[in-house]
Amino acid sequence: MRIIAGRFKGHTLHTVPGESVRSTADRVKESLFNIIVGVSEEAEVLDLFCGAGSLGLEALSREPPMSPSSISPVARSIAPNAI
Repeated sequence: MRIIAGRFKGHTLHTVPGESVRSTADRVKESLFNIIVGVSEEAEVLDLFCGAGSLGLEALSREPPMSPSSISPVARSIAPNAI
């Protein structure tokens, strides 16, 4: 899994061990952000079901930056991805 666009494009993301967390596919992320930017360039992204944090980190990677919100017990596993 990786960041697909923006200043962190290509950055590999770490995931939670096991199969309990399924990451958002690259095609889905691309479509989602194309829709969001088409509606509002000042959108906020809430990665509510954050596993690896790919949606929130994807939002941070894009210009203009979208502000991600994250409240999750999985935060420890996404910390290495945010560095």
